[in-house]
Amino acid sequence: MKRNVFSSVVMGLVLIGLSEVGASSLDTEKQIEAVKQSYLAIKKMDHPAKEVQIAAVKESYHAIQYIKNPTKEVQIAAVKQDARAIKFIENPDKEVQIAAVKQNYEAIKYIKNPDSEATQIAHAGILSNR
Repeated sequence: MKRNVFSSVVMGLVLIGLSEVGASSLDTEKQIEAVKQSYLAIKKMDHPAKEVQIAAVKESYHAIQYIKNPTKEVQIAAVKQDARAIKFIENPDKEVQIAAVKQNYEAIKYIKNPDSEATQIAHAGILSNR
């Protein structure tokens, strides 16, 4: 309970700081610190640097849903954090799909048009768990 209250207070302070200063004026290091405090801070940032995006998805795979047009590197970092991140990635390419199903074969269910190789990897994972 104390941790949740503390996290909420920290998040509030981070968001207040971002709104007062303006996320675009923060340097990369400060943005990274902000997303380490709470991955939700990425929502307030205009065009965060790739390093900031990666720090956010490493904090929580949920951050990927708040990043506009994430690069393949950011997408892979997100699915390596948690394969379920694939559900927030629009039209993931073959490499991202494979990274997700290698992390967890069940990620295949979140891919609308899975690549055949990703499907085979997921199928092999299902068979090995029987």
